Amino acid sequence: MVDTCSLIQVPSQGRKFTWTNNRRRGHVSAVLNRSFCNEAWISYFQECHQFVLQRVASDHAPILVVSEGSERPKNCPFRFQRFWTDHEDYLNAVQSSWENDIPGSPMMVMAQKLKRLKVFLRSWAKENFSNFNLEMMEAKKCMEEIQTVIDRDGISDSIYAKEADAKTKYLKALQNYEKLWAEKSRSRWRDQGDRCSKFFHILVKIRRMKNSIKSLRTVDGTLISEYVAGYYEHFHKEWDRGRLDGIPSDSEIKSAVWDLDPDSAPGPDGFPRAFYKSCWDIISSDVCKAIRWFSRTGYMPYGINNNFLILVSARISVLLNGGPVGYFGVEKGLRQGDPISPMLFIIAEEVLCRGLSELLAKNSIKALSGPRGAIIPTHILFADYVFIFSNASIRLGVSALLGKPLSILEVFWCRPDFSWIKLNVDGCSLGNPGNSGAGGVFRNHRGLVVGSFKKFLGVHTNYYTEFTALMEGILKAKELQVDALWIEMDSVAMVVALQSKSIPWFVLQDWLSVKDYLNSINWKITHCFREANCIADFLAKAVAKSRNSDVNISFPPHIRSEIAHDAESRPRFRFI
Repeated sequence: MVDTCSLIQVPSQGRKFTWTNNRRRGHVSAVLNRSFCNEAWISYFQECHQFVLQRVASDHAPILVVSEGSERPKNCPFRFQRFWTDHEDYLNAVQSSWENDIPGSPMMVMAQKLKRLKVFLRSWAKENFSNFNLEMMEAKKCMEEIQTVIDRDGISDSIYAKEADAKTKYLKALQNYEKLWAEKSRSRWRDQGDRCSKFFHILVKIRRMKNSIKSLRTVDGTLISEYVAGYYEHFHKEWDRGRLDGIPSDSEIKSAVWDLDPDSAPGPDGFPRAFYKSCWDIISSDVCKAIRWFSRTGYMPYGINNNFLILVSARISVLLNGGPVGYFGVEKGLRQGDPISPMLFIIAEEVLCRGLSELLAKNSIKALSGPRGAIIPTHILFADYVFIFSNASIRLGVSALLGKPLSILEVFWCRPDFSWIKLNVDGCSLGNPGNSGAGGVFRNHRGLVVGSFKKFLGVHTNYYTEFTALMEGILKAKELQVDALWIEMDSVAMVVALQSKSIPWFVLQDWLSVKDYLNSINWKITHCFREANCIADFLAKAVAKSRNSDVNISFPPHIRSEIAHDAESRPRFRFI
């Protein structure tokens, strides 16, 4: 229903749960009430969110939907629009601004020319590109008037030519309108909605609503912008960065620029990677001189930002609700988000690919068989995923001959390291959908139980139950103040989803409530076979049948025996 009606969930603040059964035993709390809106609502109330208020007389908490407009910054930075490059006079405009010489070091020359070009392009764009929304409506109105005349009076050569001109003008205006909103939405999908315009409008409004920071203040009363800039400056100065000592050649610099994603978001200077590609013949000399100058001196003049980030370390300005605050240099080692990280990732992928090819050549791994004459890949790379296609018989020492009996695999429950706590968690739905429950058990490095829970979740599917069980386990770990947590589940989908942070909407609020806790501790999540997760499986099935939630369960004799079995590191068996 939500997808069919194109509804969007309103961000929530305040209390976590919106309903409780108000029972002392078998207490259940859940998020049953949510606020949804459509695209038209967001257009009028772009800063809306919901507050979950206190429950008084009802089991349900009242929900208050409000719209509080945050102050928009007056210093919104320059943004280069990619559709400018389609204009016939674009390169001449850049050339006229760039060719005037500026004295100073190569890096300073490059920065000052970019700064001067921003001012020039602002005025040039205003002269050559009108209001796209108004232009599109006027072109559409003109086309409709001509077609009305054709319907009334018939067509002639002159009217036919006018209609053709009107259609051309309308299609051009529509293309410009789409390009503008496609860039604002930062989406690469081109196959959604009515000519994509409505689709991109919705994406832009949702992103602005979610990313808007409405209130943030430190204990000592520091203003929001000072706090944000100070935090990131400290964050990027924790460790010294490594230096790149080699001086690149012109061809290496051009190759690096050409490898950059032209559709990625621009830096604080407002120029995206597409700008450098489109004007390379004009600006290449200054760009290469600036990069080589930095490589020789290792000095970046204060106040200069750069967009050729793959070879030059960056200075950072934090954007707060669309306006820049703070300005500081990067002095930390590489991590996700650093400009050189994609290069190192590609190098690691290349090493892995060559290693797999070498293993195949040595017959250490066996490729899957396919149709005669077809090339069967051993691996495929997609984004940050690696898919390896191999016959596992060599690794397991099992004969690949047909008719060979199945192998028996020993499955162990592994103890956690000292000071770590291991959580085995599982969900169960009797009927899919049907009565469902979550169960989990916490054990220390000796295999002794230090906590357990089982919770009835109502009528849900297996997918919902597994995710909810995982969130319940993390919440219980937070209550137990576990500071080193090993989560183990027998659901591959749950493990992959949490590792990649692909959290579905129905547990997103739970995830946000435990995200800070997980960031403050050491934790990991791994997959296990069901044979190693039998305790959690028992608890989930038991509560789904009995509907009685509980904590610190008193286990029956056969489950106590299974716990001792795990603590003694004895195997269970799985047929494969």
